[in-house]
Parts: sequence; structure tokens; C-alpha cells
Amino acid sequence: MFAKTGGVDERGKLSAFIVTRDMAGVSTGPHEMKMGIRASSTTTVTLENVRVPAKNLLGEEGKGFKVAMNILNSGRTGLGGGSVGGMKRIISLATQQAKGRVQFGKPISEFGLIKQKVGQMVVDCYATEAVVSMVASLTDRGFGEYQVEAAISKVFASECLWRTVDEGLQIAAGNGYMAEYPYERAMRDSRINRIFEGTNDVLRLFIALTAMNDVGQELRELAGSLKGVFNDPIKGFGVISEAALRRAALATGIKREGTSFTKLHVSLTPVAAMFEEQTRDLATATDRILRKHGRAIIDKQFATRRLADIMIDLFVLSCVMSRVDAAVRSKGEEGAKAERDILTTFAGQARRRIKTTMAEIDDNEDESIKALADNAFELEKFGWDTL
Repeated sequence: MFAKTGGVDERGKLSAFIVTRDMAGVSTGPHEMKMGIRASSTTTVTLENVRVPAKNLLGEEGKGFKVAMNILNSGRTGLGGGSVGGMKRIISLATQQAKGRVQFGKPISEFGLIKQKVGQMVVDCYATEAVVSMVASLTDRGFGEYQVEAAISKVFASECLWRTVDEGLQIAAGNGYMAEYPYERAMRDSRINRIFEGTNDVLRLFIALTAMNDVGQELRELAGSLKGVFNDPIKGFGVISEAALRRAALATGIKREGTSFTKLHVSLTPVAAMFEEQTRDLATATDRILRKHGRAIIDKQFATRRLADIMIDLFVLSCVMSRVDAAVRSKGEEGAKAERDILTTFAGQARRRIKTTMAEIDDNEDESIKALADNAFELEKFGWDTL
């Protein structure tokens, strides 16, 4: 449990406590039915005049927020790992289903649209595992601040899993909709991942605002180039809030000198160049948005989400580059051909998404969308029936 401590001051600091079920005043409600993850018991918890002894303080008094963030970091990273396992299971089921189902005289695995679905599943799973491994590495290497990266891993992984499950069910077609097959349960169980440990909507705001806070603190000081940011592909962009965005904040009039990776295999140079260019574009866009909105940025959720989506794509791309680089060095270019295809595919998809998102920063329909939402809120229904 978390509670404010330090007296009657409304701005008292948060502290963490261990509260057990056997304490006087603690009660729990009945087991609640859920859409999915039904093996996980969920109940209400009620506290009535519960007195917690000082020995049950978890960590230091007033440092509960740090405890909470550590818990959330672990939980979000764990969700990423669980999503990888889920995707691998669905890919196995879907490929067997596609090879075994014959239509028009041949297995549906030979049809282009089925290949498209399975190929995208593979790209998403590989990229997610690269991100999860990178965040685990940051943890193992003792990085104290990796909450942004943990949040990115949770958002990206949970959405990749959802797409993979959805497409796996689609490949199974009518059978996939039946409870006799595992797909419908996988869909019910995977849906929660986009909600708990922080909804993906809130985490997108957290990702962008945390990074922009670092940028904003240096708006008056930064006036140089990006020299040095990309000398290490992990350090230069991996820890977003501490390195990449902070030092790439005001990328105006940037020269290309000194802004290239120095440790990636030469075969990955085209993707690295694209990454660097888009990171500079992100830095410029961040500067433009901060100058436009200032402190009011916290209420500009459309703009914030766009920046978060770009940040997520770029961080994931850096992780995939790192993983493929290791594969090329250990297997050779030919031995890692399939993994280089994954990188090329993800990089191309990310480039197109980023290009579209960047354009929408200034050219969008945000006000129209908000006006339509306000109309629906006022009516509490859809307002244009044809009959």
C-alpha cells in the first residue's frame, strides 16, 4: 500500500507499506469474473481504520514513489517478456494451421495474404524480443533511470501481441472464433496487457513528457550539434531520457559531421543513416512543439502522443539494429540474411509511420475530432440516424 506521510501537509511525501490480509480492518471481496486471465484472482480490498506498524515500512519513509516506479518498471518489462512468449506460441499455431488447411487445391500457407500476416508476426516478435532484451540489459548493467524504456517495451510489446493474436485468429478463420481452439482465449487473455501496469494511452504521455522535460531543462543551454550522440548505438539512443533527446533537443542547423554510428556492421549503414536522420527530425519537432506550447504541452495530448509514437519507433529500431548487428557479426552477412530482412522491413515500416506522424504535427484534423467527441458527449449517443 502507498500513503502520504509527513504530517497534515497536503503535499506530504508518499511512503510504501506492507499491509497483510490478517491485519485488523483489512477485508477482501469475492472473486470477480473477468474477460480474460481468469486464473488470476481479482477482488476488492477494503481498509477500515487499519493501523500499520512502523516495521512494515517498505524502503525509506517518503521514498514510496521510487518503490512504486521500481515495481512498475519490473512489471512493464515482465509484460514485454510475456508478450514475446505469447507471440511465439501464436506463430507456431498459425503456421501449423496454415500449412494444414487446404483450399483451392493447396495449403493456405502458399497464399500471399497469409504470408503477409505471418511475416509481420515474425517481424513484430523479433523486434519485441530485441526491446525486452535491451531493457533487461539496462537493468543488469545498473542503470538507475530506465522507466521510459520500460514503458516503451510494455506499449510496443502489448500492441504487437494483440496484432499477432488477432491475425492468428484470422488465419484460423471460423475455427479461431470457437472456444474449442486456443485463439479466442489468447485474445481474451492478451487484451489486458494494454491496460494494466499503466494504460498504453497514459504511458504514451509519460514517455513523451518525461523525455521533453529533459529537453525543456536545456532549451536555454543547447545550441550545438548532435556530435557524440550516436558514437555508441546503445548509449546514444538507448536511454532516451538521459542521452538522446536531451542532447538532440534543439537540432537547428545541424551538420552531418560526427552524427554517425561507429560500431555497427557496415552492412547496416543504410538503416543507421535513416535512423540518424529521423532522430534529428524528432529533435527539431520536439523543439518546435515545446516552443509553440511551452508548459501547456501537458494538456496537448494529440501532439504528445505523436511524439511518443515516433520515440517508440526509433527506440525499437535502435534495439533491432543492435540485435541484427550481433547476428551479422556472429553468423556473417549471409547467415544473418533473414534477420537483415527483418531489420529492413521494420525500418521501412517505421520510416513511413514516422513520416506520416511528423506531417500530422502541423497538418491534422485534431480540432474536428475533438468537436465531434464533444457533440457525442453532449448527446450521449450517435447523432445521425438514417431512420
